[in-house]
Amino acid sequence: MDLYQLRYFLAVVETGSFSKAAERVFVTQPTLSAGIKKLEHALDQVLFLRGRKGIALTDAGRALLPRARTIIAECNAAKADMLPEAPRRRLRLGIGRSLPAERLAPLLRDYREAEPKDELVIRDGSEDDLAGWLAQGRIDAAIGTGPAPDGQGVALFRWRLMLATAADGPYAGRSAITLEDLDHVASIVRSHCDCLGEVTRELIRRGIRPRIVCRTDSDEKALRHVAAGLGVVLVPDLYRHPGVRLVALAEPSFGRTVSLRWHGRPTPVLESFRLFATSHDWTADGDGASARLGWAR
Repeated sequence: MDLYQLRYFLAVVETGSFSKAAERVFVTQPTLSAGIKKLEHALDQVLFLRGRKGIALTDAGRALLPRARTIIAECNAAKADMLPEAPRRRLRLGIGRSLPAERLAPLLRDYREAEPKDELVIRDGSEDDLAGWLAQGRIDAAIGTGPAPDGQGVALFRWRLMLATAADGPYAGRSAITLEDLDHVASIVRSHCDCLGEVTRELIRRGIRPRIVCRTDSDEKALRHVAAGLGVVLVPDLYRHPGVRLVALAEPSFGRTVSLRWHGRPTPVLESFRLFATSHDWTADGDGASARLGWAR
């Protein structure tokens, strides 16, 4: 068993994909797959179940996971203790205000564990704020729904609006709803919603008049109100909250692509972060099956 095999193993668990894991550890996918096979042969155990819906850890893989994390963490600590102190790299990162923190936190945590000597400085703002800060050089990069110029950005994932309703509400048992279902229905408006303008125009075009009971720029408050039965609200499919169920919007579809974008030539620290962001599993919930790890190289 070699250390690089454990790093490959942890990268696959974290990203939920052999191809994304290969990007993160800077090897080709065949090289990574060969390393995993060697590890499985050395342990005489199958570590991953591979299927059409993705990959999952076997019982042997779950047993290896905490030990692999400990081994890699100790190796990283020993390496850091032996190396001379390097200049601290700093990345000023703007985050779109409408992106839920629980989706971003695992990425930021993974990066800090992998690159503990790098300093991340986070600044929340609207999409207009992010664009202005980038142009003025006040941040190095931004994660949000604003357009990414050619060669100065990369798409990370796409979200779509869904209806958030109380778990025991009238729409909770539905598989999908239409905008017409919202006519005269008690509704909450997220005033910072990226799609607010186009949703409003479509409602007016169709003659649909939801009954507005609350306007807020706080997603936490909006979802708490929904859970309490005050009304329904349209939110990105990234959101989760106790007592709230998300129901698909059948038509029309509203959504945005979230990108990492920058201005000018990316710095080495930004390039490192870009590799993390593009290989991150954005679909996993919290600390679920894809278990974020400090596998750092």
